[in-house]
Amino acid sequence: MKANCNYSVALCTYNGERYIAEQLNSILSQTIPPKEIIISDDGSKDQTLEIVDNLLSHCSVKYRIVKNTGTHGVTKNFCNAISRCSENIIFTSDQDDVWVNNKAEIILKIFENNNKALLVFTNGELVDQNLKLLNCDMWKSVGIATEMLEENKWFEYMLNRCFVTGAAMAFKRELFSENEKIPSSWLHDGWLAWKAVARGGLVPCQDKLLLYRQHGDNVVGMSNVTSITRIKSYLNNFKIIKETHIIRYNRYIELKDKMGYMFSEQQQEKLNACILFWKDLVESDKNLKRLTRIKIIKKHVKNGDFENYFNGKKGAIREFFVALFL
Repeated sequence: MKANCNYSVALCTYNGERYIAEQLNSILSQTIPPKEIIISDDGSKDQTLEIVDNLLSHCSVKYRIVKNTGTHGVTKNFCNAISRCSENIIFTSDQDDVWVNNKAEIILKIFENNNKALLVFTNGELVDQNLKLLNCDMWKSVGIATEMLEENKWFEYMLNRCFVTGAAMAFKRELFSENEKIPSSWLHDGWLAWKAVARGGLVPCQDKLLLYRQHGDNVVGMSNVTSITRIKSYLNNFKIIKETHIIRYNRYIELKDKMGYMFSEQQQEKLNACILFWKDLVESDKNLKRLTRIKIIKKHVKNGDFENYFNGKKGAIREFFVALFL
């Protein structure tokens, strides 16, 4: 590798005393350790910051702890940490995972060998709170298949769902502007991934480079690990389906507003079709007659919009159920 392989880690914490030491030790044990670690804490009331300070004060890696006044939420907390990073390559990190010891080295090599790479995202193993393997990896959980890597249609895939996870990504500093304001309906990882897609710089890495811990306190976790959790997740989505319609509609409106000019004409047409799909679902929630709502859903099934934008047949069946019974 080139001599200059420095990178920053933007790590966010909130009441993470149970797992933070394991995460930090895995970062400090990298074959290529970070140049700096920036910790942004969102108002922890436990011993998280004492553990962090005690651990990092005994190592040679430069670090900084930023304490938020109040609770800002996950996206603003990460923006707070990222904005203070000084290196060209930035790794984002949750407080409760464990990095494979050569994670940074592998990702840095990708950036070195691919000058178009702006954001690299990897696979990882799903584990329980005790780091026991759950027999499912991150990519399988969110539906990333081998043919997706070969086809390289990231724009189309991202219209269906954002599968880039902050815990498994690193990006070039240029993706995050000094006064970056990520829209409220977006998480930081999804927004930065779209910025990379818009500029042709989203790069996948199939290696499983972290243990992605699943437990009851996750802010954002993976689902669909087992058949039982698949069913539970599917049924739970009924409760928030109308909220999901609004969030997804707002997301793509904001995406068009901020990045639409960067897409090709064909991509803009697909984005507009996606927005229309979500707009129709939002409108169908506004006390329309059941028959009218069903007609709207049938139209989008016929057009293939559920396959393109919302979990295929499962999404369509869920919408029919909501239209008929909720």
